[in-house]
Amino acid sequence: FNVHTGVNAALYIKDFMERYPSLPYLVLVLKQFLMQRDLNKVFTGGIGSYSLIMMTISFLQQHPREDAKSANPNLGVLLLEFLKLYGCTFDYQTTGIRVKDGGGYIRKSEDSVRGNSLLYIEDPLNPSNDIGRSSYAALRVKEVFNAAFLRLQDVVHRHADTICPSFLQHIVKVCDEVADYRQWISEHCGVPAPAPAVYPPHFIYANGF
Repeated sequence: FNVHTGVNAALYIKDFMERYPSLPYLVLVLKQFLMQRDLNKVFTGGIGSYSLIMMTISFLQQHPREDAKSANPNLGVLLLEFLKLYGCTFDYQTTGIRVKDGGGYIRKSEDSVRGNSLLYIEDPLNPSNDIGRSSYAALRVKEVFNAAFLRLQDVVHRHADTICPSFLQHIVKVCDEVADYRQWISEHCGVPAPAPAVYPPHFIYANGF
């Protein structure tokens, strides 16, 4: 966002956050997921915040179920579907992403597509700008998305009939530093430290985790 269009981009994203209540939650989990794999920085070929937000907006725009856009979406299922889309289904070689005017996918062979980046994402505020052009490790991102999808799918199926801790822990780790900080907050600010989540079987099916 450190560009002259940063304010306009922030306002643009804010509008989508109002349309899609799940957007900030998905992005935060995915940012943490990529950060723990050193794939969240553009200068090392990863996917930056703006590109990740556009990918998530596109995912929600193209989602066939209306409940994906509701005020109480099934976040677990949406995360699995996002990982499946960008880890298994999406063709990075031939397809680009567009969120402007309702969104859609672009064939990279179209005349309007400039450059030959692996992850082509049209900037909605400047269509001539490909915001994914520096993400040269996009196929590595695809690999980790695919691995995370398969891992979560396997865990959900294996524990379908048991009471389980949070399945999210299998792809996003809470490091000791974060755990210590939570404990410090609890001790000094009077905020109870979060207890480990334990979910009964019906919750797993209803919420994806």
